[in-house]
Amino acid sequence: MEAPDKSLLETLNAKSSGTVAIFDVSDQYKIYDDDAMLIAGRVLQSDSGLTRINIGGQDMQCLTLNTAQYVRAVRELILVFNYRVEVFEIVDNHWKQKLKGAQTNMIDFEDIIGDSDELADLSTCMGILCPSSSSIKESMDVDGQNEFITVDTYSVVFVNIYDRRLTYTTFRKGEHITKLQKFLVSTNPRQCVIFNESSTGSAKSDVVEDICNTLKRSNVTCQQSDILPSSLIRDLRFYLKEGKGNDAVPEVVYSCGANLLHTFKVGEEYEKQFNLNPYKNDIYMYLDNSVIKALEIFDTSSDQDDGVEVGACQSLYQLLNKCRSNPGKRLLRNWLRSPLYDNRRIKERLDVVEALYKEHNCRNRLYDDLLRRVPDLPALAKRAIQKKFTLNDCYRLYQVVVALEYFEEVLTELFNEQEKLQPSIRELVLDPVRVSRHQFRKFVILVDKMIDLKYYEETGQFRITPSSDPALEEMNASMEAVKAKCEKSLSSIRRVLDNDSIKLDVNAQYGYFFRVTLKEERAIRGSKDVRILDSSKGSGVRFTTKELDSLNQDNVSLITEYEEGQDLLKKMVLEVACGYVPAFEALTEALSVIDVLVAFSMVAATSCSQYTRPDILQLEDSHSTTSKSKYIDIVGCRHPMIEKSENVHYIPNDLGYREGHEDTFVVLTGANMGGKSTYLRSIAITVLMAQVGSYVPCEKAVFSPFDGIYTRIGAGDYQCKGVSTFMAEMVDCATILGSATNNSLVIIDELGRGTSTFDGFGLAWAIAEYLIEVKKSFTLFATHFQEITEMQKKHNCVRNMKVDTQMDPDGHINLLYRVVDGISDRSFGLNVCKTVMFPGEILEDAASILERYEREGQGGEMSDAMAALRGLIEDVDQFDDMDLKKQILSMFPDIV
Repeated sequence: MEAPDKSLLETLNAKSSGTVAIFDVSDQYKIYDDDAMLIAGRVLQSDSGLTRINIGGQDMQCLTLNTAQYVRAVRELILVFNYRVEVFEIVDNHWKQKLKGAQTNMIDFEDIIGDSDELADLSTCMGILCPSSSSIKESMDVDGQNEFITVDTYSVVFVNIYDRRLTYTTFRKGEHITKLQKFLVSTNPRQCVIFNESSTGSAKSDVVEDICNTLKRSNVTCQQSDILPSSLIRDLRFYLKEGKGNDAVPEVVYSCGANLLHTFKVGEEYEKQFNLNPYKNDIYMYLDNSVIKALEIFDTSSDQDDGVEVGACQSLYQLLNKCRSNPGKRLLRNWLRSPLYDNRRIKERLDVVEALYKEHNCRNRLYDDLLRRVPDLPALAKRAIQKKFTLNDCYRLYQVVVALEYFEEVLTELFNEQEKLQPSIRELVLDPVRVSRHQFRKFVILVDKMIDLKYYEETGQFRITPSSDPALEEMNASMEAVKAKCEKSLSSIRRVLDNDSIKLDVNAQYGYFFRVTLKEERAIRGSKDVRILDSSKGSGVRFTTKELDSLNQDNVSLITEYEEGQDLLKKMVLEVACGYVPAFEALTEALSVIDVLVAFSMVAATSCSQYTRPDILQLEDSHSTTSKSKYIDIVGCRHPMIEKSENVHYIPNDLGYREGHEDTFVVLTGANMGGKSTYLRSIAITVLMAQVGSYVPCEKAVFSPFDGIYTRIGAGDYQCKGVSTFMAEMVDCATILGSATNNSLVIIDELGRGTSTFDGFGLAWAIAEYLIEVKKSFTLFATHFQEITEMQKKHNCVRNMKVDTQMDPDGHINLLYRVVDGISDRSFGLNVCKTVMFPGEILEDAASILERYEREGQGGEMSDAMAALRGLIEDVDQFDDMDLKKQILSMFPDIV
């Protein structure tokens, strides 16, 4: 057995099953055995490239990849499938590792995956400092005396290495779950490290256990670690840009942040590159992961069944994502995770969307042309920080900076056409573009003067302008002489082959070459002087001659000499370009905001159904203990994703206060499949879209801003985490009862169905009453417990509504999908079963059982309870004490 084959088998046998080995063989990449089948099946999704080979007496599969397939394979193996990847090359007849990468360390593959959109989400992590090292003393008034007591305070630091952003917050014991859930949704970390100052092991307090459970429910990888001494790690201030607010940051935040960056091996190249900002809890709406899932804000296609239509819009993000750039798409995700609560900022976004909606010429020019030119600016900034910036990167940045002139031109036109909306247009989109143009004005001069753009247009390669140095001018003159000789050779070959359609071309791969179309290939076939390089439909047939080969050798020597001569100037240009990294952030923010707002306007303008601008009222007093400041009036509301489905005629519905009433608690009853859940979701999605700054799928939407959306929808469980259906219900309800305020929107669908009828009804009643009397939240409460509708007699704020239905004489139900005032006395479950062709025998048995229980009372366990209550009332009715009898009977007016 030859040495390379022996080394290859040893390498394959030594690797773990979680590692994929790739072997670099002369610009091709070979993968063997189970690794080959993995890539063929899961990445390429085709086994056509698999071949059977024998190495050292062992039969195995082999897959050969070209460069493009190799790049795709590495990206997906690391970013999507979370495998480790090792690349080997031949050194002295032995395979030696030259590259190694995984999600936790992608430095070797930075050139391949450094600009991928997935990397932005994977570059997020969070650290939590346990109270053992962050307990602080606070002054409190105790019995009229000022005393200091110890308060457990948890410090949380989030880092996005891709965007060079640090965000911190603190929370106390007792509020940790609510604040952590909101922080998790807003920041979307991929993993979290819980730091424990004690060296005796992991923290085991109940609070830390709650935190771990919350992280698991949010699909955040969690690990625990000890705090390292400050002498062993780099101080967080080393990474931070200068800022006035840095001195006010608690020291425990610095400790947590420093340990976090050390854990994820953030290097010294990030010196003075990070922004540190507090998490502003009050300006954003509260969302948690149950809301994200219930409202399908992001794609949940992996959870869908086979009945989901192909091409159906499966998430709000998918609906709104008409962004043209990767930074815009990332900003849209952030906005959807953190809707605004500040009325003025919401209005500012809506003003710009309205202007773009009305001015279709400006909107289309931005959407169809200018925004297409925006590269992934954070990826360019990252390359600049890591000193990997190239002349090609300079040119990509130069292109978008030059395009800012046209951005300003379009936005100025938008500004002039929409006089009433001018302040918002100026502040949100026009001025930021003007500022970026000013910041990069010298950069444009630098590129125009120092980079030879004409040479790039001719050859596709970048170089320093010859006029920058006399030596470069002399070498360029020699290169021009070679080019002239190549053109003479072109004339000669045209005469020899008697074909004037032959063209001279140049690229980085072949240098100078001749080219004809495929139709003209016969003209060069059989010629002894011609050597064909390649052929394709796009480029035709490329060929060369001995004379041209000789000239190419001279040209290659001159190019090599030129590159050596320009090296110092090239380094100087790139160093100056890297100094613009701070300006990258402002430019990214400006263009991302424009991209998202244009996307919002495109959704409204291109929809077949009506979208309208919501009117968000100014909340009179966000801290009021009464509900007088709340208001909602939504007319013709639709579910934006469902109406996109094929063959769907959507029935819009309304929600608002009745005249003379303040209906803050809506009880919704009605038939199964009648549209109750869709109605609840459509209202919540409308509110969320409005507070993000988008037009909404309604005829009219006027409401005061909500500080949070809380949902309990669906009957899902988390079997892999040991959470039952009922436990999942109670976890969501605990969040609602603990966190909702009088300015929150609460959506509850079928509460209590995960347990017995008695327990379920009792909990539903108690939770509803608590929301009415204590929380005073605006609540939509869908239920099959008809008894809940009796609350309207007790509380003026309760409004009973139902989904309307019609019954045919033969017992078939017609679902009208209209939400109207009233109470539905039936769930029509058997009728729905009939429409889906349930077996007749089962339906007959069910109908007879239902009829028997209806004769006895309310059905099931509830009939026993009602019978017991009737017996009690009959006994009470025999009392001689009239006052006592009246007092007891008044508690059960309906049964009496």
